[in-house]
Amino acid sequence: MLNIYYGRENLNKEAFAFGEIAKKLGPGGREILVIVPDQYKLVTEREAIKYMNVPGIMGVEITSIRRIGNKILEEYGTGGCDYIDRYGRHILLSDIMDRLAGELKVYGRQGHRTAFLELMNNQISEFKRFGVTPEGLAGTIASMDKGGALLKSKLGDIVRIYEEYEKRIAGSYVDTEDRTDIFIKHLAEWAEIKDKEIWVSGFDWFAPKDLDVMSELIKIAPEMNVIFTYDDAGADKSLFRITGDMISKFRGMADAAGVKYSLTQIGDEWLKEQDPAIAGLERGIFAVPIPAPAESEKEAAQKSVKLVAASGFHAEAEASAAYIMSLVRDKGYRYRDIALICNDQEERGEIVRQVYSEYGISLFMDNRRSILRHPAVGFLISLIDVVTCNYRAEDVFSMLKTGYGPISGEDVERLENYALCYKINGTRWKKDFTKANNAKERAQLTYLDGLRKKVYDFVECFHEIYKEDRGADSRTEAIYTFLRETVKLPQKLQAQIKELEAAGKLEEAGELAQIWKSMLAVMAQLKTVMGGTKVSKERYRNLLCAGLSAVEVGILPPSADGITMDTMQRSRLGDVRALVVLGANEGVLPKGGAAPGLLSDLDKQMLEEGSGKLAETRLQEEKIAMYRVLSQPKERLYMSCSSSDAAGEKLRPAEIFNDIAKYYDIKPDTNPAGTESELAGIETPQATLRHLAEETLRAARAGEEL
Repeated sequence: MLNIYYGRENLNKEAFAFGEIAKKLGPGGREILVIVPDQYKLVTEREAIKYMNVPGIMGVEITSIRRIGNKILEEYGTGGCDYIDRYGRHILLSDIMDRLAGELKVYGRQGHRTAFLELMNNQISEFKRFGVTPEGLAGTIASMDKGGALLKSKLGDIVRIYEEYEKRIAGSYVDTEDRTDIFIKHLAEWAEIKDKEIWVSGFDWFAPKDLDVMSELIKIAPEMNVIFTYDDAGADKSLFRITGDMISKFRGMADAAGVKYSLTQIGDEWLKEQDPAIAGLERGIFAVPIPAPAESEKEAAQKSVKLVAASGFHAEAEASAAYIMSLVRDKGYRYRDIALICNDQEERGEIVRQVYSEYGISLFMDNRRSILRHPAVGFLISLIDVVTCNYRAEDVFSMLKTGYGPISGEDVERLENYALCYKINGTRWKKDFTKANNAKERAQLTYLDGLRKKVYDFVECFHEIYKEDRGADSRTEAIYTFLRETVKLPQKLQAQIKELEAAGKLEEAGELAQIWKSMLAVMAQLKTVMGGTKVSKERYRNLLCAGLSAVEVGILPPSADGITMDTMQRSRLGDVRALVVLGANEGVLPKGGAAPGLLSDLDKQMLEEGSGKLAETRLQEEKIAMYRVLSQPKERLYMSCSSSDAAGEKLRPAEIFNDIAKYYDIKPDTNPAGTESELAGIETPQATLRHLAEETLRAARAGEEL
């Protein structure tokens, strides 16, 4: 039996779901499996405990499609094929680009560029998620009537790379997308899912591969329940087109499987308790045409909805910090009662972090970070560069300054000063230091030469294992042994983690804890993909860098009572009293143009005309995500935009910002640095000191008496 439940965001669908689940638990009841998107698992576990009113979860497992797949493949394996993840795909694509460089018309010189490999990696993933094969793509391109020679050449290169990638993995490797096809075959026989009732929540849309999983679950589950955000009766029904399409697909899958289904609207008894102005926005702001709000809603909005048009990113961040501090200080809010959304974390993120730190606000940025710039990774790459490029001074000191070499601190500085002064480079690192300009240098010569010898002996120890003519697998094992036994990198990283934890820097400690594990994962993938193939020292270095460049680490919020900055599409806010939205500018909310990729929106539209497979859902996803997020807060909404970017270029407010201002007849605050905010700016010593310095400098320049 398939039960499809739906409702708008003014309904507490989580309370409904876990209320229904709670009724079914107990003696004689089935175990429950709740499937949510990966990033929602933690929030959903908290909601389960809250709404089921239990101290812990018994009889209910909260998981995701990916986690189910991992468990099944751990039990049944991958049919004798080795698994390559996105790190392995990065490495394999780097090798493929090297081999195809002479054939490719547009991308022939892009093989060593990390950005291109990342885009190609993502493009292949998208193709496979949508079931697009190299052959099908080539046929579509051949039948295209539109598009110039450049587009067809670009698409031809992409097909050739994709074709070669599929050829290389066929029969030997299984990648992330192919794993889905394998684990689906074992779903029906998997003991852990038998006789379990399934609930699916938190999804607006499923990729075709994930729909295949859902189709199989419909067949085998004794009862399956799916919840969507949907309404077909309001003036904003076009907003729900994406979820409406999903409901139609689920009904079709049930029909195909011969399974009965029901479609049920969640009742008004699950209405959220919200401020009238927030409830009014949920009903009206996305309607076509936008209706007039009730007078009670307009009156409430004067207190519960605040709009700010700041002069720039820094002023915008500071105005929001002052607003948050006022809620905490004057209204009794906890940080965990406040959600922070910013779609433009690349430009605004670090500014917000710095400003919030000044105000003493605990901020966690929910984004993944590349490990390439971490000193431990930099140490390994620089060490390889030293032996590959014959002791270039810049490589030697890049390696030593990471802190993982044989000398550190002042010794590195003293050695660098000598090396720069006497141009110590290449083979001169092998010879004793003999030059000195004065008595002081001569007195230090023996000590400096001892440092040189320490560095040289250390590098040569590595050089011996790296320079040998050996396969990629044995070279990787030798590097691992050197890092573990000679450098003692795991122990050094663990000591640093303890220091960070003792200093209360839990976010940095959490990130550092993943570095060694990530490096091992990349080296394991390099062994898997390249095997015993012999590659040059330079080529091995490029392949290793390709794998490491694909690694991004993410951590859980280190504090239960802190503010997490998220994006519209990734956020799952849970139970929040106030919502703060930064960056409500045109092209940011929602994101304008295509997400970074090899194919633009126009390219994909042309392909769709021929294949119908590459459905563009990004804008629909973001619009319904924006509706969902803006409907979440119980009491307050704060939204701000900037009138200029970091370079001083003019920015326009987002359409949603203007719509809210017009809907409730709110005049945005264009002077958040006015009297009220200036007083709010002296909340903490750091913020006060900066404001004092700025005002003192301004007064001095104006000739005012201090």
